[in-house]
Amino acid sequence: MNQRVLIAGGSGLVGKKLTEILSSEGYDVSILTRKKSPLLKIEQFEWDPVKNKIDDKAFENVRILINLAGAGIADKRWTANRKQEIIRSRTSAAAALYDFLNSQSHQIQVVIHASAIGIYKNNLSELLDESAVHGNDFISSTVIEWEKQTTRFSELKIRTVIFRFGIILSADDGAFNKMLKPLRFRIAGIVGTGRQMMSWVHIEDTCRAIIYAIKTDSMSGIYNLVSPYPVSNQQLMQELIRQKKGVFLKAYAPSFALRLILGQRAEILLNGAIVSSKKLVDKGFRFRFPEIAPAIANLLKAR
Repeated sequence: MNQRVLIAGGSGLVGKKLTEILSSEGYDVSILTRKKSPLLKIEQFEWDPVKNKIDDKAFENVRILINLAGAGIADKRWTANRKQEIIRSRTSAAAALYDFLNSQSHQIQVVIHASAIGIYKNNLSELLDESAVHGNDFISSTVIEWEKQTTRFSELKIRTVIFRFGIILSADDGAFNKMLKPLRFRIAGIVGTGRQMMSWVHIEDTCRAIIYAIKTDSMSGIYNLVSPYPVSNQQLMQELIRQKKGVFLKAYAPSFALRLILGQRAEILLNGAIVSSKKLVDKGFRFRFPEIAPAIANLLKAR
């Protein structure tokens, strides 16, 4: 019988791609969702993590649980209510899953959680591993609260892996598509000074690392999931221009203007960190797209 995988947050950017790859490798995949969608050709089970309600049928014969649940950080302006939603969507999802596994019989052998490199302080030069000092802004505080819930799973004697995702580059949606939009008008948009570091990861490597963790029994704890070679915002845009070819006008979006338009949410674009993936590489994982040039080439070809 194929191994059964349950994904919380399976309808998001990573969840969709991960489902596709897992299914192609013979895994039996289903998802937990707040509302079933006829557009998703996959078995779906409803849950309401805020109310701590989960369809217990979702866990039948499941060996692998993957938690990707959480409201999009960059989707809406950060009002007080939106900030609470961002935090609650993550902490309540993890708490609901923990409570279910702690109170019900199950067959879960490994749990893999999403987290984020936003936990680290903003920096331009220091290489940060998993033990690095945490930041104190909203994103950092959110991730700290998030991980307080996810690290508890090890108490259940279940192998637990937490991946701190970098900026995920995908041809389907997300940050990469936002970078491409101005290029249609021959404008290369550079954010702030362009010096802020982007610790990025290709969507394919994101999913491959998760599957690698499923298969690698010696993996547990926290791992940064980023390319070994981070780039600055300006370096990434220069590579995009090179591959798109033609003449582009470099347009710098000043920090003060972004803060005026986006409010606190501008910090997502203006801050960055140089994050190390050495711990993951030392576990034997090999990135298919470690460098930005072939990653961009692959993503442009896929569009």
